[in-house]
Amino acid sequence: MPKVVDHNQRRVEIIEAASRVIVRSGLNGMTIREVAREAGVSNGVIDHYFDSRDDIVISVHRRAYAQVAERWARKLDGRSGLDALRLLLLEALPLDEERHREARLDMSYWAAAVASPALNDVRRQSIAEARRWWSRLLDEGRLEGRIRTRVSDDVILDEIQVLIDALSLQAVMNPDDMPPERQLALAESLLARLVQSS
Repeated sequence: MPKVVDHNQRRVEIIEAASRVIVRSGLNGMTIREVAREAGVSNGVIDHYFDSRDDIVISVHRRAYAQVAERWARKLDGRSGLDALRLLLLEALPLDEERHREARLDMSYWAAAVASPALNDVRRQSIAEARRWWSRLLDEGRLEGRIRTRVSDDVILDEIQVLIDALSLQAVMNPDDMPPERQLALAESLLARLVQSS
């Protein structure tokens, strides 16, 4: 009797294998052959599930962002406004092994997206989705009266994104220079400015 293959599960396994390869070796080290070896399948199996190397890279990126969004949704249960904003800001920073791995994936993706409009467009969509989360929480914080800054939400959203990107890059590239406590201090500095009315 032929073995029944769960195609969705097989695809996820390949994406997870590709993620491990990228974290370990960067995108330059992510070849179809290396992903197949990591997943324990043949190159032909990879070709069956993905149209190209970029298709794998995009799938890795989308899965990573979906997992972050799921974690954010769980963490936000019952929280709103400034408290929720603080929680998600800290969740977005590479403060532990899991989030450091996510940052390594994202930084690797950046390098490829610089030269690929298609990859860049996918990341821009992910950033736009994250900004919608932040925007909703800023609105809630202002309605609660806890976010009192006169700085526009657009500027705050840019500052949040820049902070996350810069701290992630520094923590990945120079972890000794950007340990978790320093990341926390910089995040708290941004949050402190949100409650000031001047």
